[in-house]
Amino acid sequence: MTTDTSINRRTALGTVLAAASVSTAHAASSQSNRSAPTMKAYEIGDTSKGIGLRLVDRPALKPGFGQVVIDVRATGLNARDLSILKGGLMGKSVPSTRIPLMDVAGDVALVGPGVSRVKVGDRVTMTHYWKWLDGAWDVSMREEDYSNTLDGFLAEQALVQADPLVKIPDSVTYEDASTCQNTGGCSRAHRRAPDGATGGRIG
Repeated sequence: MTTDTSINRRTALGTVLAAASVSTAHAASSQSNRSAPTMKAYEIGDTSKGIGLRLVDRPALKPGFGQVVIDVRATGLNARDLSILKGGLMGKSVPSTRIPLMDVAGDVALVGPGVSRVKVGDRVTMTHYWKWLDGAWDVSMREEDYSNTLDGFLAEQALVQADPLVKIPDSVTYEDASTCQNTGGCSRAHRRAPDGATGGRIG
């Protein structure tokens, strides 16, 4: 496989990237000013003939108030990611410039103003529905959704809100940590009975 190896990913993701028609593109800003710092990222690209991931250079990220830039160490492929990679999710299209994949684990690289719960160097993971911090699910939370309405994590770095970040214990690998939020969300969904009650056993 000849794709960029600086982004750690699970085997299933590597299979998709190897099968995809991956082309290298350069953002206009990096063409006009090669001294400007950039980062590598994959965009969804042209989906008219299937998965068409493209590797691009983007301007380096800077955190705003309440935000953090993380160095992505692990990401991976889920069922909904396949839909997004083909151009849309739940009947809504996704722009060709969207960075896909919702799983993430990495290191805090930069911290914006107003952030105190994490610091540079912390190992972190998070949920892609960043506004769902606790309590009952609200459908409006889908409006702020990494990899769908916001750029995801198939990139060297990602700009995220600090509030949903969770520190990774030293005993847990980046690869394992990146799967936790999706595993937890699916488990919660499957524990719900038809009448909305919770309970039961999984596995």
